[in-house]
Amino acid sequence: MIAWIPFVWSSDTLFGRKIDRLAIFLRGKVLPPGKEGAFQFDLGAPHSVIYGNAFNSDFLDRHTTDRTATLNGQEVPVLDLSISVGDVVVKDPVLLRDFGEGEIDGSPIIGTVGADLVDGRILIVDFPNQRIAVIDSLPEGFVKETHFVEMSRTPGGHLLVRVKVGGKETYAMYDSGSSIFGLLTTREIWDTLTDGEVIDSFRITAWGKVYTVYAGRSKVRITLAGETLRVDTVHYVNMEGLENFLKQANAIGIMGNRSLWDRTVVVDTKGGRFGVCGGNR
Repeated sequence: MIAWIPFVWSSDTLFGRKIDRLAIFLRGKVLPPGKEGAFQFDLGAPHSVIYGNAFNSDFLDRHTTDRTATLNGQEVPVLDLSISVGDVVVKDPVLLRDFGEGEIDGSPIIGTVGADLVDGRILIVDFPNQRIAVIDSLPEGFVKETHFVEMSRTPGGHLLVRVKVGGKETYAMYDSGSSIFGLLTTREIWDTLTDGEVIDSFRITAWGKVYTVYAGRSKVRITLAGETLRVDTVHYVNMEGLENFLKQANAIGIMGNRSLWDRTVVVDTKGGRFGVCGGNR
């Protein structure tokens, strides 16, 4: 029996533009003291994060260790706390001070659940039914119905999924925190995937920084495990470190949730594979 954990989509207005599926949130708590709240579900973050603005500074000081981890190119402290989501517990989140605000469905937003949620386990993301599960073995029904491709991890813990772009094999980083994009990349790569015409632009925020994103019509077919992904539009952003990251990872860009909204996704970190299947269960 799969223990499903429900998720909710947030919707908001970004710089005057209404976005219905901006991000995915899970309800959980921080242990100790058991404070409940909402956590963004962001596999693009290798480490789970506690938002400093959601907690008393004295409490955070008492639980700050001498250990550090790298988040967005910065060294941040590790906390001797845990985050529980459903029956899943993530230990040693990192602290992002002076960050965090707002609420979702009446719950304060207090952190981010990152890729360490699924280290050594299997994640199922059932987009149509808005739920996830973290399990140790995949039910036979999922094995039969899911089409898998190779998945690997970068040294920093990011998830790299094998895809085909215009018939050529490459990798894309899967980022469940990048919900509004099918594929986000650099300007140089974007030029090869589109006709070069900017058909839209808008601003976004990422970890407190503001970026302008540009869109163009895709001229290539992008497939995953033989299935065509709905990536009619490719976006690019001038974000510090993105070009070097993609080059080192031999990746075409960042694959967000937009192309997977009607699918069920299996992230098998135990078996090094990523799968998709369609339809409700």
